[in-house]
Amino acid sequence: MEGTTRKETALAALTAGIEKLTTSDAWQAWLDMQSRFHQYSFYNCLLIQSQFEGATRVAGFHAWRKLGRNVRKVEKGIWILAPMTRRVTEGDATDEDGKRIVSGFKAVPVFDVSQTDGASLPEVCSRLQGDDTSGAYAQLIAVAHGLGFIVEDAELPGGINGDCTHDLHRIRVDVRNAPAQRVKTLAHEIAHAILHEKFEDRAVAELEAESVAYVICS
Repeated sequence: MEGTTRKETALAALTAGIEKLTTSDAWQAWLDMQSRFHQYSFYNCLLIQSQFEGATRVAGFHAWRKLGRNVRKVEKGIWILAPMTRRVTEGDATDEDGKRIVSGFKAVPVFDVSQTDGASLPEVCSRLQGDDTSGAYAQLIAVAHGLGFIVEDAELPGGINGDCTHDLHRIRVDVRNAPAQRVKTLAHEIAHAILHEKFEDRAVAELEAESVAYVICS
């Protein structure tokens, strides 16, 4: 009975927290920011990592400007391959549905957040303070290792708390945050490791990962 009550209490708190989160102005600002970041292909991820090891959030010059940040003049672009498309035609008639196919690729420059200056990126959750008195971080590292992921301490740019890279089977957690925040970040990134090797909607993926972290930390 006690276990059921605790479960129901946790789920009720989770439901209320998600409702509050997704109706807030901060959430809408965060969604707008996330819509400007692409999910890069495996090969473009390799290109990015080979030119800029440690890259986290990557976007084009104009996308950064729309987010209130400017690429510093001294920075060099990270070159990736962007698809070029053309409309499908049958004979001389253009397809009425407007279907397009990839006809080639062109090199375009993108930039990591650490190459930019300007307004802080929107956040939907404040950083936690406090210690990890129960040793949860070490337990979560063991979970990550069980999934085949290594966990590394890092100093991540742009206010990023952590990241998960499936191609490298690597999770990184910002070492400068408080122990309690590092626990939450690692739980969040483990959720990405389990759920999001492929995803269509970044906002949904982040909401799922944040929900998992909330339940684990609770």
